[in-house]
Amino acid sequence: MARPPRLPGLVGLVLVAGFVAACSSGPKPEYDAAQAADQLVKNFGANQAQTDCMTARFQADPAIATVFNTGEKATSDQKSAYVAAIRSCVPIEDFATLLGSTLGDPSLGTCVHDTVLTFTPAEQDQLYLWFSSPGAIDPTEVAPTSKKLSDICHLGSTGTTDTNPPGDPATGGTVPGGTVAPGP
Repeated sequence: MARPPRLPGLVGLVLVAGFVAACSSGPKPEYDAAQAADQLVKNFGANQAQTDCMTARFQADPAIATVFNTGEKATSDQKSAYVAAIRSCVPIEDFATLLGSTLGDPSLGTCVHDTVLTFTPAEQDQLYLWFSSPGAIDPTEVAPTSKKLSDICHLGSTGTTDTNPPGDPATGGTVPGGTVAPGP
């Protein structure tokens, strides 16, 4: 029985490497840079300077827009790159202010702001993802951080139970003094 022909060493390696890269690059974004920036504004309430900054980031690295995909979800690397981009455009101080301002109660807003600033970068990253693209993170992943914030600031004590992030596509939710994300 004859052996199948072998590909020359370098040609075979290039073909295999190309195939592996094509199969492992992750999902493609469903939104272009402008559409992704529009989603960010809708979900997150980004101001014009933040939107312009993120539009430039989406243009520079279109794969970060996969966090807005409704079909095939973003990979961990794509989520990490997105969070790095949003952190550069919406610094944590601004993000904490934005979250606090959604509550309508200055004392609760101050508590949320100050508490978010004390969170670990990983906890802050969960909140960045949850509030800018709720579908990009499993609610059970962000629930411990949300519960911690709710407990510290007594967010559940206002009588509201809205657990949806601003602009949640499923519910159009807001966070008027309710918990910030679903509890465990």
